[in-house]
Amino acid sequence: SSITRKSIKKYFANFTIGSAGVALVIEKNSQKCLATIDNIISLSDTSAYKLCMGNSSGDGLVMETNSEELMQKGIELAKENWSFFKNQAFNYYICHQVGIHHQELLYKSLELDLSKDYASFERYGNTGSAALPLTLALAVKNEIFNTNDKIALLGIGSGLHTTMMSIKWN
Repeated sequence: SSITRKSIKKYFANFTIGSAGVALVIEKNSQKCLATIDNIISLSDTSAYKLCMGNSSGDGLVMETNSEELMQKGIELAKENWSFFKNQAFNYYICHQVGIHHQELLYKSLELDLSKDYASFERYGNTGSAALPLTLALAVKNEIFNTNDKIALLGIGSGLHTTMMSIKWN
């Protein structure tokens, strides 16, 4: 059988997703505290679980993704979650990073200033669920934040799930 754009598109995430690891140390010592969590809200739409599914039967893991519908449904859920944060002023946004197109569409849909984005996609690509904490760790390492900066962390995952967090830099 011949490979077409249509036949391979649902498997494309298998070729683009990378991996990364991030560790976070949480301790109850306010003198060493880098940031304070102001707010955190999670929402799910489990009716969309079939838009991205993995299968480990056979020789390896195969993930099938309806990427266009997954992106649309993910942004709809993100808009609902963002409604709890939209009246706050943020100095930076860090989001789950699937790709440039997704990021631009998300920021446009949420009416966010893309110039306030701190991203790692250009250097590390799609690192899956580690993208947001990896990017936050890089921002800390590069000393991007100043005292009292407000940072919005915007996570979206297949299944669908979104967690957003507002933190204040100490």
